[in-house]
Amino acid sequence: GARLVKCAYEALSAAIDLVRPGTLYRDLGEAISKVTKRAQCSIVTTYCGHGIGSLFHTAPNVPHYPKNKAKGTMQVGHIFTIEP
Repeated sequence: GARLVKCAYEALSAAIDLVRPGTLYRDLGEAISKVTKRAQCSIVTTYCGHGIGSLFHTAPNVPHYPKNKAKGTMQVGHIFTIEP
């Protein structure tokens, strides 16, 4: 349990380090993957982060795995989740 929590925390931190205007949403998956591989954990590819707007689950999709096809670039004012 503790190893999983540590891995998830470090994966989230690695992704947060990239959050700034101009970053591609798909780049977060690569950062998360590097942490999970090092910790010998896996990524559940059926779940992803998402935008939050007038609806809770909205664009953009924020996949947590590498080589994903997420579209979009972070901009000032974008609100989204990262849920590795």
